[in-house]
Amino acid sequence: MQSYISAEKNVPFKKEYIGNINQFIYQSENLVTGKIIKITHDKIYFDVGLKYSVIVKKKSFITNFFPIAKIINYTKSARKSLTLKEFLTDIRVGKNFKFIIFEVLARNNNIILIDFEKTSEYMNINKLFYELDFLKKSKTIVKGYILNAVNGGFSVSLGGLVAFVPNNEFLLDQFTNANELLKINRTFINSSMYFRIININYNRKNVVLTRIK
Repeated sequence: MQSYISAEKNVPFKKEYIGNINQFIYQSENLVTGKIIKITHDKIYFDVGLKYSVIVKKKSFITNFFPIAKIINYTKSARKSLTLKEFLTDIRVGKNFKFIIFEVLARNNNIILIDFEKTSEYMNINKLFYELDFLKKSKTIVKGYILNAVNGGFSVSLGGLVAFVPNNEFLLDQFTNANELLKINRTFINSSMYFRIININYNRKNVVLTRIK
């Protein structure tokens, strides 16, 4: 059986075959962006770049996604707690939401659903990265502890994760003697410094820093 998932959209999916009911389940591995294209009295329709829309009951979406939205809002919007009224205002045509979906392909039926449980799990795992994204956008200075020298720079402990700062932030490229470079490296290791976040790669879980000199 072939999937109708558009290759142009490059949505990552993992596939599982359920033999006893003769169907395939496609589960997105990462968040998918769903744009609200229609709202009725009791349903919300999302375009996720596939052949069919995601259709979810309005009450179910509000009940299940509100706690998820609160996580995102707290870490990205000045750490304010999102109110239900504010969340309901966001549920409108043209608004984008990110979530994990799964698609059931049976013989005579094709259904795309939001996996609220997996979405909540994903958001909680990446909660720190959303907070770091807020710090990056606000250009907030953060304090990091230099752990060791790695290829091309240093690893830095930052709020429970390991970030990276390049050598050129320490002007180490001027040292050509390996022993001299090693000696300089040791002066930085096990010390605390101040940084700004310049790049975050959510998929690779990488954070790159620039040193405040």
